[in-house]
Order: sequence, then C-alpha cells, then structure tokens
Amino acid sequence: MALAAHYWDSPMSKVAQGLDPDLAGVDRTLKARAEGIRGLTYVSVIDRLCDGDACVGVLPGSTDRDLLAFDAGHLTPKGSVYVAAEVLRPWLLAR
Repeated sequence: MALAAHYWDSPMSKVAQGLDPDLAGVDRTLKARAEGIRGLTYVSVIDRLCDGDACVGVLPGSTDRDLLAFDAGHLTPKGSVYVAAEVLRPWLLAR
C-alpha cells in the first residue's frame, strides 16, 4: 500500500514511507547479542540495504520495477536472489 500511495510515479530506488523504525533497533540488538558468541557471525541485511533514512525499494538495474520485498519481513523471489548475491555471497567469499 505504501508503494502505491507514495511511490508509484517515482523511481522507487529508495523508499522511506511505510518502513517500521523498530526493525532497525531489532537488527542492532541481534548484532550486539551475536558479537560475543564464538563461531557465530551476524550478517545484517539492513546494514547493506538501508541507510539512515531509506531502504532499497526496487532492485538496482531493474527496468520492470522489481520490488525487493513485499512487506517488512518478506523478500520477493527476485529480492531473495538479490540479497543472496549482493549481501550473503560477498560475505561467504570473504571467509
């Protein structure tokens, strides 16, 4: 709904309207809790896809307005592939 109401006629590369501000806090809490656990690395998707004001809305380079996610907790199929390639793969290759 937020996309249709606020971004439909814009490029939507970054979106801020409709984001749940509590999710960034949850992400920080999980990252802090994982820091002291041996053998556990927390990879923050929020750190890679969001800045302080907005998050990626449409997959970069998409000409069809392929959405990254369809709500606060669920990636689209193409969004899942993007996150795996752009967030998880670089982390795994660096190990």
